[in-house]
Amino acid sequence: MGNESFLSGLFDVSFEKYTTRSFLRVLYILATIVIGLYLLFSLIGTWTNSSFLEFSAYGSYSDQGQAYAKVDLSGGDSVGGKLISSVVSIFQSIVNLAVVRIVLEVFAALTSTSAAWARIKQRGMSA
Repeated sequence: MGNESFLSGLFDVSFEKYTTRSFLRVLYILATIVIGLYLLFSLIGTWTNSSFLEFSAYGSYSDQGQAYAKVDLSGGDSVGGKLISSVVSIFQSIVNLAVVRIVLEVFAALTSTSAAWARIKQRGMSA
């Protein structure tokens, strides 16, 4: 891509410039920020009993809507439950970040492969 700007590559309608790597940097930074904020709010919600990020599942509704069962996954008021919930939130954030990284690396590899094939094709035509 050379010294061309991200915007010039973005508006290249002939698709001869590859902007994927520049765009992937931006996406990875945004994903890291979003996952970090989720982790922060999750930990704050766990330790302060905030209902902002309360995870619950409702089920077993009757026809009249009166009988239902609530499953609360917040860990309760015990310190052990809060520690387990915190560890699960941290683990989930690490896995989410790893998945985002792997998907973005696949896109980078596809772009690199495409650029390499274009160079091989160009060399074959010039020979």
